Amino acid sequence: KIKESSTQPDLIIGLARGGLIPAGYLSYFLNINSIESIRIATYEGYESRAHEKINQIEQDLISEIINIIKKYKPQNILIVDD
Repeated sequence: KIKESSTQPDLIIGLARGGLIPAGYLSYFLNINSIESIRIATYEGYESRAHEKINQIEQDLISEIINIIKKYKPQNILIVDD
């Protein structure tokens, strides 16, 4: 579906760890050379974390995505996770 879409990503971001293998595969399949990874750990689930901790995780993720956007200046981003 991605390959047939009229909008093609020019950057892939794989969320570690589950999204790294699929992101790598998609970069080859879609012939996209710009690929980055971001480490985020929410394995314990939202219910077991304090609300402030969840907000910090979200803010860290947003901050990392913004830094990657500044580096590549992409038009379309594909974010991959398992």
